[in-house]
Amino acid sequence: MRELAEKYHIALPKRELTPSERAEVALRQSLISMNQVAADFYHEVLMKSEKGRPGIKYLSDRSLSQETIKEFKLGYAPDEWDSLTAFLNVKKMDLEKAVQGGLIIREEKWRVLRSFSSPSHFSYF
Repeated sequence: MRELAEKYHIALPKRELTPSERAEVALRQSLISMNQVAADFYHEVLMKSEKGRPGIKYLSDRSLSQETIKEFKLGYAPDEWDSLTAFLNVKKMDLEKAVQGGLIIREEKWRVLRSFSSPSHFSYF
């Protein structure tokens, strides 16, 4: 709606967000940021890590060029159940928010949080 209003030079009334709306916006921004960190991690694994070699082979066997891989920021999730969790820990990211965002899952209350692993990871940003 804002884009249309700007396009046609229409002023929209502004209102203050409620505390719950502010919290929702903050959470959404935090989850977007965390997803970007995860996408960067998987892209780095694919492009710069030995662990990413199977992903490069998989994508090149399907005729995807390096330019396409970089343009769409494709990544690779290594066959390690905790690689993203460990990375997020190093970055001091909130693992509870990673669970909320679906990046990792908690198996049991006192066990390690798991991140997914699959042949390829496609990021949409």
